[in-house]
Amino acid sequence: MYNVDTFGDLFLKFDITNDVSAEERKQEINKSTRFALPVDDEAIQRLLFDTESANTWKNTKQALGVFEDWRDQQVDDIPDLTHFSVEDINKWLSRLLIEVRKADGSPYPPKSLYSILAELRRFCRENGNHINFLDTKNSECYSFRKMPKCRN
Repeated sequence: MYNVDTFGDLFLKFDITNDVSAEERKQEINKSTRFALPVDDEAIQRLLFDTESANTWKNTKQALGVFEDWRDQQVDDIPDLTHFSVEDINKWLSRLLIEVRKADGSPYPPKSLYSILAELRRFCRENGNHINFLDTKNSECYSFRKMPKCRN
């Protein structure tokens, strides 16, 4: 059975019968050694998730917990981290760097602070905020990057 459609002066002829089932198409594709079976979006997301190490996810979750605990104790209304603008980064992450402490009240060592920031940066990137506040070439976040030197 054919369907004829016109597109301007062109006549297009489509075979609208589907004698080949989806399963038969998959079997035909399997015969090819050049390509694997087609994958859907869910499979791609699963593959991306599986490439991340368990420690990376644990560290990101821990850094996000530090940020959220700090944010919950603030009087001001601080936006969600994934919606931070450059101004928010310079204002709020600078304050976080100065105010954050370990659970026992002692200051974090510089490497630990950097790790927290790197994990927060990773979380932002994974959730659509691509401002790289750790990039030394990003002059928009210059005042934020000066904060570790100001910290007591």
